[in-house]
Amino acid sequence: MSIQNFIKVSQMMLLGLLIFVGCKDNPVSDGGFPVEPGPILFISDKSGSYQLYSMNEDGSNVQQLTNDPNFPILYARWSPDGKKIAVVSVVGDKRTYPEYRGAIFIMDADGRNRYQLTQQYVVVDDSTYGRLMYGGAWEPVWSPDGKQIAYLRLMVPEVFGNWDVFIINIDGSNERRITSTINSFERVWDWGGKNQAILISVHSKIFMYTPDGNILRSWESDSLAYGSIAYSSKGDKVAYVVTFYPVSDHQKGIFVEDLDSGVIKNITKGTDYYWVVSWSPDDSYILLCGSKGDVDKWGRTVNRILILNSDGSNIRDITPFENTYILPTSWRKR
Repeated sequence: MSIQNFIKVSQMMLLGLLIFVGCKDNPVSDGGFPVEPGPILFISDKSGSYQLYSMNEDGSNVQQLTNDPNFPILYARWSPDGKKIAVVSVVGDKRTYPEYRGAIFIMDADGRNRYQLTQQYVVVDDSTYGRLMYGGAWEPVWSPDGKQIAYLRLMVPEVFGNWDVFIINIDGSNERRITSTINSFERVWDWGGKNQAILISVHSKIFMYTPDGNILRSWESDSLAYGSIAYSSKGDKVAYVVTFYPVSDHQKGIFVEDLDSGVIKNITKGTDYYWVVSWSPDDSYILLCGSKGDVDKWGRTVNRILILNSDGSNIRDITPFENTYILPTSWRKR
């Protein structure tokens, strides 16, 4: 997959959500979930709007956790201790671009005590870049101690401007920017490992950042494009997607790297597009979002939810619904 195509796929996954949430209001309620969530969280529009679901790792016990068309769920992530969930929805004036309206909410594991963590947007004057809009907040990942959230913000007044990474305490204090990349489309994937570092991708490269914005290492190559990445639960390994050049070969694979020894293993090969979501709590399995690049009539990526053994064997499809948008987002660690 070329750099341009990787960005396009990433943007399509986000846009597929934004197109369908641009006209929603967003009241805050405290009704809680009707059932106890299962370990795997995913998003689906099976009910007619983007809502939060859960299931077991074998695909059983599928439960719809939310059912509020006025509060569409665009992303969800378990806290490290499994006691809270961070979700993304949209807020504010419906006439504003949805990209500016993303907001992160924190709730208890049962869906109660929900509160809005990030502001809708803030306009500031920057000495280097001039007048900037801190736009919508997306893709939250928890710090290992569960006290902070790293997330993406749209950073200029134009749609599809810079996406940079911020950190905020879960009480809303000490919000700060840790990346500043011109003309970038960044993704924030995970936070953990022995260095307690944040994994961020910029185009086809992956960087390991400290919370104060220093780069510890990177994955980058003229012949490879790096995609999604996730720490193992123990923090000693990472799994990531690699696309090999030339693009015409359409070769992709999931690699597992031991962060201590540096040993790298290619555990899958094939033409399906895989998105590494999470490792299982005992690191025996890896949760994936799979796609062959197909899109539905709305232009949204047709996804599958997959699990495979961490050695690459026994890949299996646990997708619970057909002909709907679906996106796996998190696997509870405890």
